Amino acid sequence: MIYSYLDKAFRVSSYTSLFLLLQILIFQPLQAQENLIPNASFEEITTQSRGHSFLSNVANWYNANQRKPQGLYGTPDHMYINTAQPLKGVQANIHPRTGSSALGLITYMQRVGNYREYASVMLKRSLEKGHKYQVTMYVSNGHHTAYGSIATNGLGVALSKVNPQQYYYEPLTLEPQFYIKDILYTTEWNKVTFEFVAEDSYMYLTVGNFFTDDQIEKRHINFDIDPQAYVYLDDFSLIDITETPVEEVIEKEKEVAPPVVVKEQAVSKPKPPKPVKEPKAVVTMEEKTKKMLKDRSVQVQHNFKLSEGETSVTVFIWDLHEVDGDQISILYNGKWIKKRHKLKRKKLKLELPVEKGKPNRLIMFADDLGTIPPNTAAVIVRDQRSNTKTYKLISDLGRCGAIQFQQ
Repeated sequence: MIYSYLDKAFRVSSYTSLFLLLQILIFQPLQAQENLIPNASFEEITTQSRGHSFLSNVANWYNANQRKPQGLYGTPDHMYINTAQPLKGVQANIHPRTGSSALGLITYMQRVGNYREYASVMLKRSLEKGHKYQVTMYVSNGHHTAYGSIATNGLGVALSKVNPQQYYYEPLTLEPQFYIKDILYTTEWNKVTFEFVAEDSYMYLTVGNFFTDDQIEKRHINFDIDPQAYVYLDDFSLIDITETPVEEVIEKEKEVAPPVVVKEQAVSKPKPPKPVKEPKAVVTMEEKTKKMLKDRSVQVQHNFKLSEGETSVTVFIWDLHEVDGDQISILYNGKWIKKRHKLKRKKLKLELPVEKGKPNRLIMFADDLGTIPPNTAAVIVRDQRSNTKTYKLISDLGRCGAIQFQQ
């Protein structure tokens, strides 16, 4: 194969082509196989733990929640199996795939709504936009269910340009490049691999469950007083698998034919056209809404089917759980209909018109998360024929929950 490439190189021309060709054949495959994730197996640690600790003692990896607020917040785990300081519960539940360390994450908790844990790592260098990459990781639920009695779907990986920040324990609003669609439960180490093309110069990798509770499918494995979904992860890799055909490089080195010179001829200059007034840019409802929401994403969490001929709906909104100071604004069809409203036990009543040609979408914007994030509101929707539905809306500082009224 190498000799055929050299023959082509000599036929093209110059020693320059040959030199470039040898560089590609020798060096590019080596670079393409470099693992861009440092400390991919969590073996590099600063201090030994008694088998179970947070990520503060692991090199390169860190908790996506660096704020460490008072009260409950996401705390991913470092599982370190060592005979000098054994913890029987940990040692009986998990054997790292390689070495003596693994990562542990809660991906769903029944007791606390939308509780998530995430681990992040800064890559050795940023990804190249347009390049194709392959991510591999190994996943297990452990040998027993001491750390989780529920299996779910949704475990995913997100690449980003900036360091993601979790405020408390809310789901991150990152868009994962990959997630597991089906419910995953395995007591063995399962290899998970996916490929993607980098849409930007990503610098950070984050792993966890990016679904909200209402998107998650779950299955109870056994009874537990504190049911939750827990996964172990080990042996990550991220490699560049972009293929650069040798023929493309050789083609660039081909001699370019000299340009054809055409003698200029005297040509009468045409009169310049009259300036045309450019039409004013039309701002769409979607663009207007995006600006009003400060570029936060909108997630339609519920669809309410309207009866034929309905012209209005009645909506009641109140704090679903403990009143903790949640403050929201309500956007409907491009207009703020309520600003900085504090959710209480008392229901807020809204009469909303159903307008033809408009999205008829109620969007809840979180002004303040209160003391127990994210913002969670109970919502009752009733049409003119007394068809009634009760929903739960969730919003945080990166995502707005919404209800779509459909005819």
